[in-house]
Amino acid sequence: MKNHATGISEILDQLETPLEKLVSEGKSAMNKVASREKYLNTQFAAQLQDLTKTQVTFQNRKTLIFEKSGPAISNVFKISGKSERSARNL
Repeated sequence: MKNHATGISEILDQLETPLEKLVSEGKSAMNKVASREKYLNTQFAAQLQDLTKTQVTFQNRKTLIFEKSGPAISNVFKISGKSERSARNL
């Protein structure tokens, strides 16, 4: 039993340094990924804000068009949607 304990202890001593190196490399890789993620998020933040503003502007203009055009335009869109569905079914 003492031989097994000694063998296990020796193996653990041999593995300790490579495992510490592996953990260190893993932490380094995760830090690099986090840094790149932060960079990408920073780069696209402005585009995301522009997209949001554009979507709001589009929705406002769409609502305004529907309000001004009344039921006539909504009927056109309904007919257009039905014709697209019919074309897909063919």
